[in-house]
Amino acid sequence: MPSRTEVSTDLTDVDVPGSGTYIWRVTDGALEWSPGLIQLYGRETAPASEAEFMACLHPEDRIRIEGETEVFLTGNSDSYSHSFRIVRPDEKIRYVIDHARIVRDSEGRVTEIHGLNVDITEFPHITHSSMDAESEESERASAPRSYSARAQLEVG
Repeated sequence: MPSRTEVSTDLTDVDVPGSGTYIWRVTDGALEWSPGLIQLYGRETAPASEAEFMACLHPEDRIRIEGETEVFLTGNSDSYSHSFRIVRPDEKIRYVIDHARIVRDSEGRVTEIHGLNVDITEFPHITHSSMDAESEESERASAPRSYSARAQLEVG
């Protein structure tokens, strides 16, 4: 049976329409995108930085994804999965699921993230339920927990 590294390496060589892989080397900010991922995002080249990647996101999803990324980087999980919309250079909006494995050093710091993006735009039942669930969760997380907590914030 192949190791996790061998499987991950093999995935970057697979060209499946509507999907692509990436490696984000967090320590130096380098991004590597497979040809399939570049095509999915409608780009000619991979973004040069995480900030340039974030600019590909739909404006209504950007803040949520920035927050979730911060949680992935500072937490202790070894993987994550979330969905978001992208806006391609031709202005077309696509729905994407992002699933990734987090690689950490011996002190628990994130060194790399190996991920897979899949375009789910053509599957409206998945697209809407996934995005709606994530939006509702994000709204609940940012909403005041109770009236007393809100009142304390207004008084303080």
